[in-house]
Amino acid sequence: RLLRDVIIHQRSKDRKNRKVIKALNGELRSDKDSDILQLVLFEGNLYEEIQRKKPEEQIKNEHVKMSFERYTMNKDLSDLNSVNLEDESIRSMYKMLKIDQLQTNIDSLEDKYESETSRFGQNIHLRTGIVNIDEGIKLKDSAKISEEKCLETIQLVFGEIEDWRKVQVLDQAINTVKNQLTVLKNKQGEFERKEKYINLHKIALQDKYVLSLACIILFFIGAPLGAIIRKGGIGMPLIIAVLLYVTYYFIGLFGKNSAEDGSISPMVGTWLSTAIMFPLSVWLTRRATADRGVFNPDSIIESIVVFFGKMAGTRKKKKTSST
Repeated sequence: RLLRDVIIHQRSKDRKNRKVIKALNGELRSDKDSDILQLVLFEGNLYEEIQRKKPEEQIKNEHVKMSFERYTMNKDLSDLNSVNLEDESIRSMYKMLKIDQLQTNIDSLEDKYESETSRFGQNIHLRTGIVNIDEGIKLKDSAKISEEKCLETIQLVFGEIEDWRKVQVLDQAINTVKNQLTVLKNKQGEFERKEKYINLHKIALQDKYVLSLACIILFFIGAPLGAIIRKGGIGMPLIIAVLLYVTYYFIGLFGKNSAEDGSISPMVGTWLSTAIMFPLSVWLTRRATADRGVFNPDSIIESIVVFFGKMAGTRKKKKTSST
């Protein structure tokens, strides 16, 4: 409700930022029975660019500055009450859907995607103008034809064409291939966007499960840290907890970004960070219940001393045996 260092950019009708309001403090006020949200600003300035009709006057970049001690802005929120939640544009927001709705949308989107890709492949086949590669052999069976058989068929068909028309046939074939490549490139971008939209639905569905489990796992990481790390007061456990959380966050961000473009499975991308943190939570919890630290400096120093002691002993044995 209380605001500090308020900066408001107001767009004009031409969607340009021509008015800026800055204030040191602000306050949001509203009544329960009112549709008006009131923003009261204190101790600030208002800057507004002056629009001129003539281009030569517009070059001057004139503006108005107004200082105020109290400035009130009213916003009518009655339009928010008239939002139709059954509208398709609202219901299609995957982040607002429940688990059953997400599963239904994923199934319908995948069916639609598969039918579109299949239909597009059939259209590309028909637009090439090739029905048969050889007598009685369909294009879909062309993979079974040997390369020598294909070359033999092409030479046979091309040999029946008159010499003066061969250049025209080749030019037409090249143009057809270029056009098909352009169509494929454009369609590839469209299919990638649709696949990303499906992956976003799958990520949102997995988030419903993974976030609840992640809270439990992070609890079993943070609680043992406070019990295990006894030195450094509250600072050392806090630093380690922040580092672990930042690691968890960036692993999750990397996994979801990779899952959006289809590099990895949406399930793997969503569960990746939680799966990595799970063994750590088990290990820390076991050490906390056994009243053991994360690491024991004395045992590490002792093992180093023993190691170098053994190395020194082996060297003495080699010297005595050589003498």
